[in-house]
Parts: sequence; C-alpha cells; structure tokens
Amino acid sequence: MVKAYSTENLIEICKEHQDQYPMIFRDINFFLKEKNISDIPIEINYSGFIEKDSIKLIEAEFFQQYLNSVPLDYILKNSNFYGYNFYVDENVLIPRPETELILDYVIDMGINNKTIIDAGTGSGCIGAVLSKVLTDSNIYAIDNNIKAIDIAQYNFNKLDCKNIQTVLSDWLSSFEANSIDIIVSNPPYIKADDPHLDELHYEPKGALIGGKNGLIHFDRIFFDAKRCLRPDGYLIFEHGFDQQEQIISLSKKYLFNLVAPINDLQGHNRGLVFKK
Repeated sequence: MVKAYSTENLIEICKEHQDQYPMIFRDINFFLKEKNISDIPIEINYSGFIEKDSIKLIEAEFFQQYLNSVPLDYILKNSNFYGYNFYVDENVLIPRPETELILDYVIDMGINNKTIIDAGTGSGCIGAVLSKVLTDSNIYAIDNNIKAIDIAQYNFNKLDCKNIQTVLSDWLSSFEANSIDIIVSNPPYIKADDPHLDELHYEPKGALIGGKNGLIHFDRIFFDAKRCLRPDGYLIFEHGFDQQEQIISLSKKYLFNLVAPINDLQGHNRGLVFKK
C-alpha cells in the first residue's frame, strides 16, 4: 500500500513508477482535478498538504488501480469524446480519437432527416454525437451486449439525446429490408492472435476481436447492410491501420461501391465509405 500525505509524497511515488508509467504525472494531475482535490499540478504545489479523506481516495481509486495498468478512463469512469463526457467501465471500449474522424466525415456529408444506425454502439459515443448534431435524423444504437446497451442508454439520458433509441440486436438482424439510410460502425477488428491484445486486457474482448483474421464482423455487416440499406445508402466503417485492401476486396463480394477512404492526421487509412 502506497502512502501519500502531501504533494511531496505524491511526487516521490510518481517518480518511483515513472519509468514503467511515463504519463503518471499527467494522469494523477488529471485525477486530482476531476475529483476536485486540486487543480494545481503537484509539481508546482510541491509543499501542499492533502486532506485525510482525499489521501484514502488517491490510494484506493488511483494508485491501486493505476499501478496495475487500469486505464485512467476506467478509474475515473469517464471518457471525453468529441467534447462530451461519457460514462465508461470495463463493459465497453474506451472511445478513441480515430473514431472522431469517422464522425467528422458523417457530419460533413451535410445530411439530415435520415435513418442512421450506430452498429456496435458500446458506450454510445458515436450515436450520441450524431444525435446531438443531426437533430432531425432518427438514430438507432445497436449492440448485442445488454451491459453495453445499458451504458449507452445512460449516456444518452445524461446528454439529453432526444432522437436516438437503443436496440439489443445481433448486428442488423432486427431491421427490415430497405429501411436504413446510413450505417456507421466501429466493429471489433483486431486479430485473435494480435500481441497488442495484452495491452488491452482490461477492455472487453468481445468488442476488440474480429475473429482469426479480424474481418469476421465486416463480412457480417456487409451481408446485413446489403439487405437493410436503401438504394444509394451509405456504409461507413472504422478499421485497423492495415485492413483497407482486405475490406475493399470484401466489399466487392457484396457489390458495394467504394466512395472514399478516411485518413488520420498522419495520412494512415482508418476508415472506408461505401455506397450501396
């Protein structure tokens, strides 16, 4: 058990673990601010003392979890995405900055008054942002995990999203033919034997792994989308950094037309837009 009685103690503890956790100073300062303990970085407030109750909070909620590699967003039960704060825990993925690029594309399409599906909603971050921006559209946030559905609904209520419904569904099986205008999805796409999974062991494997080749869920969504999308409907994916060509090849099996890639700030392809 670590003991922290002053910011000086905190600095010593952080220095002790900085080699293994290079972002520990940034993260503890963020934790202290989010928990209303202190908004002054501990490196500046060197000789400040900390209330006894706050010491217990820091030990129990920060150090015990952080030094076991629990992501900060799970410790805080909060993740900021697209300017909104979302409740997250180990039942849903932590939203990633790359997903904001997918939303940028959808929003920049300039469409509204459409029926849109957020397929594999998780925390609800994609669906919530679309709901707040595309206020005249009808949005469905679907997932096959009831715990994820509950978290998404909690976030929709918290953010006062008016035009969105949660649906417990095995991908698009709950929707009728020719009923959807746009499908947006960040499906599980990591290969089952990817060594990076070791770094993500606190996040739900069902939301990460896309089968042996990482493509099993893309294939299923293409299959369902062929039936559910209206003529000229759009299917927009986020995907892994090295999956572009494989997904384009898969799209031809279902006669989808490639519209555009979506690249990150480094020029890496992280998304694809298709049209029925």
